Amino acid sequence: MLQYVMTVHAEDEMDNDSFSIFDIEQAMFNGAITERQKDKHSGEWKYVIQGRTDHGDALAVVVKLGNTDTVIIITVYVLGVLPESDASPRASQGTCIRRCIGHYRRRR
Repeated sequence: MLQYVMTVHAEDEMDNDSFSIFDIEQAMFNGAITERQKDKHSGEWKYVIQGRTDHGDALAVVVKLGNTDTVIIITVYVLGVLPESDASPRASQGTCIRRCIGHYRRRR
């Protein structure tokens, strides 16, 4: 079972943008990884996931993976407009997060 935690910053941004935790989960599990970023100092990888809520709102979720494969949600933010091809759910729920974990494990 996938476990995740939210930083205080992510919770604040979620509240500021009027998203619920269900909106964040929907975007994470059915969105697409649009960017991978490596921190220059720590060497940690971060992943930007863009997706939609059940209501069609576009958002981005920035995550990193902890040592125990726990997903750490760093921040969330509203996106402008996503192309329609990004509006439909992916074939397999959770594929996006599994890709993050796979990429992270290969880079250790």
